[in-house]
This record gives sequence, C-alpha cells and structure tokens, in this order.
Amino acid sequence: MIRSATSDDAAQLMDLWRTAGLRFHPGLAERELAAVLAQDLALVDEEAGELTGTVFGTYDGTRGWVHRLATRPDRRGRGIASALLAELERRLRAAGCPKVNLLIEPDHAAWPASTPDTATGPTTTCSSAGTRPPAPWPYSASSEPATWRLVVR
Repeated sequence: MIRSATSDDAAQLMDLWRTAGLRFHPGLAERELAAVLAQDLALVDEEAGELTGTVFGTYDGTRGWVHRLATRPDRRGRGIASALLAELERRLRAAGCPKVNLLIEPDHAAWPASTPDTATGPTTTCSSAGTRPPAPWPYSASSEPATWRLVVR
C-alpha cells in the first residue's frame, strides 16, 4: 500500500536505503525527510508494517526531482517502484510541475549497463518532452506524462 511518509518512518527508511544500497548521510536523513514532508512528496510502500519501497520528490516551481527511489531487494520485480513513481508523478502534476528530473548513480547495482545512453558522458538526457526514460526502467503509462530528464552522474 502506497502512502505518504511521516517523520516516524525515518528509521525504517534508513534501513531500506541501506538494504537497497543507496548512499546517504544518516545524520542528515531526518532533515532530508522533513524537507520533503512539507510538500507531501515523500512516498512509501508498506506491507504488513514493513517499508518495501520509497521515493522522494521535490518541486521548486520550475522542475521536479526524483530522489531515493528504492525497493527492498527481495521485493523487486513486483511493480513497487513503478507504482511509487506513478503516484509521485501524479502528485507533481497536481502541483503544476511541468518537468521531472531523475538522477541515477551509475555505479548503482540497478543501473542498466546495457542502456546505450549511459555511454554518452557524465550527464545524459535520455528522454524528450512528454516521455519517460526508455525501458528497462519501470515506468507505467500515463495519459498526461510530465517531461522527464534522466541525468547520470
């Protein structure tokens, strides 16, 4: 079940990030969460009281950003990340966000090395206006997609 994250989720979120292999600063996690809670763009997927996935979004009035997309390794392949991104995109659109950026660490285990766009340099635009990044990323179809820009660090 997807729901908005709360400040009470901080410890479970850090555990999820560690399990998923995301880099973060434990001392800054609660402050980071507080910032995204104010915009209602911090989402979690929860099953039987356990967080199984998460994504944070931010919107500065010009563009949105996707942060901290993570799924527990033993729950991957079930559509959790796709559902979280679809809900985040819905919320960003409702806030008037015309463009969404997604930053991926290239050494992250989930990065699809076979994606041709990864070879073009330190920053890569993998999408054009009105489309999401290409497969194999798990984005679902939407009747009103935002403009997506995938940036590889």
